[in-house]
Amino acid sequence: MSTPPSTHCKDTMFGIPLHGFVALVTITMAPVAMTTTPAPTMVSLTPGNGTLSSPGYGIGDYEVNTRIQWNLQATDSRKVIRLTFTDFRLEGGTNCPYDHVSVYDGSVGNGTLLGKFCGSTIPSSVTSSGETMTVVFTSDSSVTDRGFRASFLAVQTGCETISDPNVLSTCDGLEYQDTSFPNFFGHQTMDEALKSDLLMTLISYKNNTGSGAHCHPQIVLFNCSLLFPKCNSSDPKVEMPCQSWCIEVQEACPTTSGSTTVLRELLGNCYDLPASADTCYSPSTPKNKDCFYGQGENYRGTKTTSLSGKACMSWQDAGIEDQSLLSSEYTWANLQGSTCRNPYSLEEPWCYVEGSSGAPETEFCSVDPCDGSCNDPGSPRFGQRSPIKAAHKTDDRVTFKCNPGYIHTAGSLDTYCLQDGSWTDGLPTCEVDSRAQLLKQLLDKDIYSSVLAPTSSSVISIKFRAALIDVIDMNEKDETAISSVAFRLRWNDTRLSWREDDFPTIDNLSLAEAQVWKPTMSLARNADPRFTGFPTGTIQLQRSGEVVWDIKGLVTTKCELDATHFPFDNMECKICIVDDDISYVEEVSCMDRGQDDELPSATELGWCGDTTPHRVDQWVSQWKVAAEFQSACIVMTMHRDPTYHFCTTLGPSIILCVLMILMFVLPYETGERLVFGMTILLAMVVSLVFVTEILPTKESLPIVAIVIIIYMCQMTMAILLTAVVVFISKKKGTLSPRTKKIFLRYAARVLLLGDLSKSTSKENRYGSSQIMPLETVDTAENLNAEETRRADPMVDVLRS
Repeated sequence: MSTPPSTHCKDTMFGIPLHGFVALVTITMAPVAMTTTPAPTMVSLTPGNGTLSSPGYGIGDYEVNTRIQWNLQATDSRKVIRLTFTDFRLEGGTNCPYDHVSVYDGSVGNGTLLGKFCGSTIPSSVTSSGETMTVVFTSDSSVTDRGFRASFLAVQTGCETISDPNVLSTCDGLEYQDTSFPNFFGHQTMDEALKSDLLMTLISYKNNTGSGAHCHPQIVLFNCSLLFPKCNSSDPKVEMPCQSWCIEVQEACPTTSGSTTVLRELLGNCYDLPASADTCYSPSTPKNKDCFYGQGENYRGTKTTSLSGKACMSWQDAGIEDQSLLSSEYTWANLQGSTCRNPYSLEEPWCYVEGSSGAPETEFCSVDPCDGSCNDPGSPRFGQRSPIKAAHKTDDRVTFKCNPGYIHTAGSLDTYCLQDGSWTDGLPTCEVDSRAQLLKQLLDKDIYSSVLAPTSSSVISIKFRAALIDVIDMNEKDETAISSVAFRLRWNDTRLSWREDDFPTIDNLSLAEAQVWKPTMSLARNADPRFTGFPTGTIQLQRSGEVVWDIKGLVTTKCELDATHFPFDNMECKICIVDDDISYVEEVSCMDRGQDDELPSATELGWCGDTTPHRVDQWVSQWKVAAEFQSACIVMTMHRDPTYHFCTTLGPSIILCVLMILMFVLPYETGERLVFGMTILLAMVVSLVFVTEILPTKESLPIVAIVIIIYMCQMTMAILLTAVVVFISKKKGTLSPRTKKIFLRYAARVLLLGDLSKSTSKENRYGSSQIMPLETVDTAENLNAEETRRADPMVDVLRS
């Protein structure tokens, strides 16, 4: 069962009025079993110009068992019908026995068969001899494909000669003067084209720009070929400009390119122009030179080699990797053989070459631009240039580089093509790289080995200088210091010397550490287990064979703290490097003054014997360079500034000692003496903990810690003895004379309690079981009070 034809009409193309109408007819047939020829479906058109396509084109493949017939009739008997296929893909076969398109000159029954087409090759344009043409599409019951698309025109028979002076002046450069209508914009006659606003725009643009710069050198000619298409007088037919030419101009002229904006917008849809080079017009290059304009989309030359000299692959072989190249989308690019083309609108024509992995790779071709204003500048002596072209366009850049073994000494390595045909800069100068040659000579593996020592003797003299750059952190508890240091080592290696006559301009060389022999220096007294060595640096060679090795790094080393007189203590830190290689004996010694003046250093290095002050937090320090036991050392001596610890540690300890004396003048019978003594004792414990916390563990204690401990012991003894005396003085019953004498007389007096033995005697004399006379009690109390005041006037006598 058939679907009714769908017809879409429009009366404009790219904003230009058209005469007649455009019809796009799509007919599809549902698949049915064919027992007889399917009934034809006919569409009659009275064309000006338009398109027709197979059923379902642009949506999917056409259906099986389909037949559609288009009857084309021109409105003017003086015109003929021209049919141009823009896409074609049907089932193929010899003599087209299956799916095919048949074109008749006139009707099917009475006309002549102009062609029967199938397969995937786009047929050439077909022109009727009169005002009628018939197109028939037929598909069988099996294989289908994308289908076809074609445009048709009612064209005037014969050609007209362009004689208008404005057109001849504006379109100077067209290779023809015969034209025919209708043109691309739908103008039916020469008069319509001459009176059009499009021609006025074209003339105005040409007059305003003159021979100045254009986005594309052929943009005016291309628009002329749209207004006045070429007519072949030997076989009268219109040849529209090629689709590839249109794409080239469009790519070169963006819609924002200033004065060309209006002109660019006239181009319209390039895909409405013929894609096959056999049915369209494209101008030849100047003097038939093998060159390109713009980016080369319209290049039709014969170059088959890339810039690197590789042979181009055939487009058919490259299409196996890039299937899109084989589609009708790139018919306009004329991808034939292995010639250079530009289907993807790259910078210039290119092709596929075989890459290093065997897969196709894109590479630009050695094709010159037709409008090149600069000749090839050539390569500098002992150098190369890129890219290599016979001619260059304005603003093209050429980059130079020197060959291996040569260095750039003068001139610019980039030059640009100017509009007047000159270059912004001349060729640069490349000269022999003497340093590279000298290095090659010195480090020849057959002569020199970085594994072997520089002398056959067993002693290697190494001179050094050093500097303490900064102390990052000082940890007195762990006795470590994190420091930034620099060492410079010098020794002589006669194998690395050279004569001044051979290389007069070279006094010294810089090399990587791994290229020459050097002592295997390691860090002594290292306190960082993560330290694996100094950062890699450079080595300087001097003409005499002197080797200079600069070492810089951040190191953590052990120090020695003498805390005996804390906080008036001292600390010494030594940062030394020593050779671990026992195969040779290095004599490490200080560098002679003035020996190192010819090589500057970013760090001011010190000489042996000189001392340099350096403040580190609370430490007043100074450092010096010294050679000790075959090691290169930086010795840092520090004296603590006691201000901080005197205020926070030593001062509070002295105050506690003074406060401890007050304990002996407090009354003991209320318990205040014992409480105060315990408080002072705990405060001293805290001071002792603080001191031991900030100082390292040593065999001997600081004096301040010893003093605190002594005071703590005295305080403890005083508290314990006071408790014993009070306990005994309160004891009931008879005390032995010795006990009273030791504790209540002597010990009590030492503790400033007075002589407590008398009060105890009176208490024993008048025991609790006896009743003393009142006057006796008063007398005893007065007597005891008087005696007690004489013994210790600051303490009240205990009353029984």
